[in-house]
Amino acid sequence: MASVRITVNSKPYTIDCGEGQEDRVKELAQYIDTRMAAVKNNSAAMAEDQLFMITSLILADEIFEAKENGTTVNTDTVAASTEGMVPEEKVSAIIEEVSTRISQITKQVEAL
Repeated sequence: MASVRITVNSKPYTIDCGEGQEDRVKELAQYIDTRMAAVKNNSAAMAEDQLFMITSLILADEIFEAKENGTTVNTDTVAASTEGMVPEEKVSAIIEEVSTRISQITKQVEAL
């Protein structure tokens, strides 16, 4: 298991991730930070927990839109591929699958 240091909304966090996923986690954190900055710049002042919640809702909306357009996270594939793994390995495998899907969704959103 690896750890990576990220910054979101000017606050540092240490995140555990699978070996070799450090750059991906940094990329995802940067995307979240960018989206959060956009929310912050386009909204009235709000508490940090509200900022995180609104940003989360926006990101969830992007995922739902992608699903509606025929792009989904294949949870059956993830479940089958993690069978027999210990919980930490399952989490790493699921994070990797979700990271891949988020990357694909990000590319689709950026292409719009």
